[in-house]
Order: sequence, then C-alpha cells, then structure tokens
Amino acid sequence: MKKLFPMFIVALFAIAATMETAPKITVEGTLVDTKCYGMASAMGKPEMAIGNDHMVMKNGKMMKVPSCGTACASMGIPTGVVTEDGKTYIIITSATALKDHVSQHVRVTGEKAFEGGILAGKVEVKENGKWKDVTPGAMM
Repeated sequence: MKKLFPMFIVALFAIAATMETAPKITVEGTLVDTKCYGMASAMGKPEMAIGNDHMVMKNGKMMKVPSCGTACASMGIPTGVVTEDGKTYIIITSATALKDHVSQHVRVTGEKAFEGGILAGKVEVKENGKWKDVTPGAMM
C-alpha cells in the first residue's frame, strides 16, 4: 500500500498536466446589470441601460429610475461588461459585491466560461485614471 500511494500521486499530476484549461481572457468596458441591459437591447435601445439610472415604462409613460443598476445587482442579478465595440460579457462572480460600480469603466480578467461569459479572477475599476482592484471574495 505504501508503494501505491506515490504512484497514485504521480498519476494525478500526470492527468492534471494533460487536462485542458479554459483560455484566459481580459475584457474592458462599462459595468451593467444584465437584466435591464438585456431588456433595453431587445428593444433596440441598449443605451437606455448603460448607466446606473434607467428609463422604464410605467402606466404608458417613460420614467427615470435612479440607481436601477445598483438595485438589480443588489438583488443578485448578474452584472456584465459592455465593450466599446458593443460585445457583452456576463461576469460570473458575486453581483452584489460589484453593485457600487455599475456604470463605471471596469477591466475583468479570468477564464472564458462560455461564449460571452467570463469567470472573474480579477475585477478592477478605473478611478482617477488608475486601476483599483475590487475583486469580490469567493462565491458560495
């Protein structure tokens, strides 16, 4: 049994070395809540949900909802990054931890989880021309 254990460990390392890892990517753009941004995009007006204050229809009239993006992220609705070229990436991390940064310029580095999805390893916000690390803690 004592001789098998080292061989087992070596076999695990060999398997781990041959496994493919997800590609690392970095995306940069505006942090949005995906619910409002997705709905606005479906209506052909994504600009309505790029900031933190959103326009919604109520009683047949458009009205401004202050801090709507923050409210959505506070409820756990996933956040996303909209790049300058209009691509959207869903950030797989705690939305509530990013709620105070909705509408800010962010840079997210992590693993490509799926097309349009990034498993965040590092999240940074640009403040006063410098990047500030705001990476959320581990997800449950």
